[in-house]
Amino acid sequence: MTKIQNKSDPIVRTSHLPLIDLASSTDIPFCKSIVDELAKLGYEIPDPTGKAWLAESRYKGSERIIFESGITQVIELGAGFTPHSLNMPKVKYIEVDFPETIKAKKKIVSKINPLRKVTYISGEIFEDSTWEKIQKHLVKRPTVVFCEGFMQYTNPQKRKYLTKKILPIIQGGGIWFFEDSLTFHPEFSNISELRALSERMKRISKNKQLTNYITQEDLTKELESYGLNIQRKPSFNEISSPDYSQEGKIVLGNFKNWILTGS
Repeated sequence: MTKIQNKSDPIVRTSHLPLIDLASSTDIPFCKSIVDELAKLGYEIPDPTGKAWLAESRYKGSERIIFESGITQVIELGAGFTPHSLNMPKVKYIEVDFPETIKAKKKIVSKINPLRKVTYISGEIFEDSTWEKIQKHLVKRPTVVFCEGFMQYTNPQKRKYLTKKILPIIQGGGIWFFEDSLTFHPEFSNISELRALSERMKRISKNKQLTNYITQEDLTKELESYGLNIQRKPSFNEISSPDYSQEGKIVLGNFKNWILTGS
């Protein structure tokens, strides 16, 4: 989807797609400005999926969880081009993503708000060297780690790796959370439009995990086996996008965010 070539993982092609949905029909600040800047950098801007409610729910749900936690040090894994750092100016913000995405994001944010200080970490999330970089920028305080739209691409081995790296960071009052997704609800794969959305993202990212479904029960058992405590919080459903259909209400009514702490 983008003219900028990634040498490590085709998933980078999805990094700006949720933003296009958010910019098309939601009231989230800075989305349209970032899309405009992406176009100037040579990114192709495809048509929205028509399901902005899905991206809006996870975006607004993420910010609500962070605000309600009261925690002011945040690590966003696979940050892509979402404007969280711009919309949470009082938070010490660390973004982690592939080098080409970080390079573009840094340029865009500095243009939109030159005064906003964000720590950008370039690297592969499943490499120890990236986590060594992250550790160097942390201060001693409770930390939120979150992965918006990212965990649906992971398999058990990758989730176990992330747990090993994140658990020490969230000790002492921190949390790790990610939103529920279609990948964690096999029952929704029978809905043709939702299946088509997963298939589209799988095709772009070349990642088969999007349709390698796992049940809520099995994911719960897996995460608990890694030593995590699990709380669930209903997904955000106060949606501004006009594409929020009855189908969307059914999906979000069954979604619950995964909020994880150490046992």
